Amino acid sequence: MEEGRKKKNTGLIVTIIILILIIVGMGVYIAYDKGVIFKTSADVEEKKGKVEKEVEKEEPKQEETQKPIGLDSDKCINIKDFNYTAFYGLSGVTARLSSDKKSVNFSGRWDLFDGSQPTGNTFEYNINNFEGEIAEVLIGSFGQDNYHSAIIYLMSDGTVEYTPIRKAKESNDFKSYGKVNGVEDIVRIKTVFIEPKNSPTGGGVSVIAQKADGTFYNLSEMIEA
Repeated sequence: MEEGRKKKNTGLIVTIIILILIIVGMGVYIAYDKGVIFKTSADVEEKKGKVEKEVEKEEPKQEETQKPIGLDSDKCINIKDFNYTAFYGLSGVTARLSSDKKSVNFSGRWDLFDGSQPTGNTFEYNINNFEGEIAEVLIGSFGQDNYHSAIIYLMSDGTVEYTPIRKAKESNDFKSYGKVNGVEDIVRIKTVFIEPKNSPTGGGVSVIAQKADGTFYNLSEMIEA
């Protein structure tokens, strides 16, 4: 009987030792896999590289999705007497492109355009007489105030269309007034501040239409014509 008990105790002890070894072994493996122990710097860098690649797939870097084109005043094609610098457009008005890129919702306050006191009067128009798709839209002013303003549309074929806001309001006919003659192969439209090169005064704002090589048109006189 005594001998049988000893054998059972010995077997239980062996079983416990084996279980402890298994648990310790699993702990060591998990710690190694997580990089807690026994990882060389090469192993760590390899794993870090894999993680970074996965992040790049999920979230493209900003410089890969947004490639701004530099603005060089000397590259203006039609009006070379001004210096051009970036300028943010009007606030209080919006021109939103529809999901199908075939129409634009134009809304805001009229006092921003006619210089009147704010009355709270707002407007909203849907402009939808386009033949092609619209790639980009903005609201720009020409000169030293917002009286001469226009909605500018960059079309997917590289042409530019426009809506003169004051004229459209007077005729109550908000639509695209067609293409700006002679402007083609455009990839970007921007609002800009312009300043005469030979005079410290007389500056204003305008809109430019820029090509892929950085050359651009000043649209002020072209739209006025």
